[in-house]
Amino acid sequence: MQSIRKYYRTYNESHEGTSGLFYCEVTDGMITRMINSFEHELWWATPSAHNNEQYDFTTRPEFPEAGIENLKRDAALTELSLAEFEDLWRRATREA
Repeated sequence: MQSIRKYYRTYNESHEGTSGLFYCEVTDGMITRMINSFEHELWWATPSAHNNEQYDFTTRPEFPEAGIENLKRDAALTELSLAEFEDLWRRATREA
């Protein structure tokens, strides 16, 4: 069976309270890559690596399908295309 991958963007806040965005790749219900964006800086993480200790990989990688449609409807979660996420991922890892 082929893995199902989806890409999302949602609002996030830094540890200091700065508004930003959180982007993630979800594979079969688990976050596999993630990016935090604050003030034009990008912090990326995978289960095995990251470019900033403050924004290392999540301790809760589960991304439950339940509730996603409600979050999308309320504009709290936006689905991205593979191309959009990959472009951001390339920029984030290049800045590292």
